[in-house]
Amino acid sequence: TFFNLHTYLSMFSQEISTDEEMHNVLKNIPIKDFGYNSIIIDEGQDFPECIIEEFYKISKNINGKFLIFYDKNQIIYKDRYPNWIINAECKLLLTKNCRNTYQIAITSNNILNIPTIQNNNSIKGDMPLLRVYSSNQDFIKKLEYSINELRNRHSLAHPNDSIITVREAELCIRLVKELSDYI
Repeated sequence: TFFNLHTYLSMFSQEISTDEEMHNVLKNIPIKDFGYNSIIIDEGQDFPECIIEEFYKISKNINGKFLIFYDKNQIIYKDRYPNWIINAECKLLLTKNCRNTYQIAITSNNILNIPTIQNNNSIKGDMPLLRVYSSNQDFIKKLEYSINELRNRHSLAHPNDSIITVREAELCIRLVKELSDYI
């Protein structure tokens, strides 16, 4: 069964808005009510250290498995690695990026002005299009240009083409509808 942390803890308390409150709810869940024999955490670097440590204690109390997946390169708001990484019983380092192509890494790293290191395990793919816009009209213009550029590369219906934006979904849907001749 999949839960995000807040959804799981909300089954035990509605008073959860801070890391400390989440931690208090978690440590006060009776073991008989925990309901699982294994704990698997993805994106562990995003969890407060006290929550990870509490889940570890619970896994020991239920004699269960405890797995954390994380990306140490995404630990950017801390001045040190958390204790749960330093003291992990078993560490497996994955050297192959299974999420992104080398071309996506180049695009992302260029935004941050950092070099991208390619190795033999890098997944190859199409170079993504990155467009920054300042207004709705600019968005439409750049989206239209990007769609035409993608069409020139391959069919727009290609399963690997996506439009990712940080704008509000309703606004984007409305703006994309204005381009209905292109889609």
